[in-house]
Amino acid sequence: MQVTKLKGKNRRITKFFVSKLPVNTEMINPDSWDGVDWVEVGESYQVAPFDGCPKLEFLDFQNDGMAALEFAASEHNCNNYGFKSIWFGGNIELNRGIVTGPDRSHRIGVYNEGFATVHFTFGLNQAPVFISSPGDEVAE
Repeated sequence: MQVTKLKGKNRRITKFFVSKLPVNTEMINPDSWDGVDWVEVGESYQVAPFDGCPKLEFLDFQNDGMAALEFAASEHNCNNYGFKSIWFGGNIELNRGIVTGPDRSHRIGVYNEGFATVHFTFGLNQAPVFISSPGDEVAE
């Protein structure tokens, strides 16, 4: 695996995953994430800066991933969960932190206004781990 930094301004996540179980230890290299069991939430758009506490928008559609994300964000759940973002272009970002939400007050967002959306905020508490897709330059 190669570690790289994301380039460009396209902030569309083609697939977003949350860990099924808490990840309460720091995971600083790609291999440390190998044992994490993921569930897919779906496609997302970044609606707030991705530095520290990003806010992501999803279609408000119930699936196993959305249920896991809502559980991670539940009021008395103070555990950290793992997050895996596959960005447009194929780069993978791994991180962990707490989740707040869902905020369903934003019914019109990046998606077509005919779709209900939901926002979650992520309190990231470690440096992200980036994995490049084939053909990307490796960071120095």
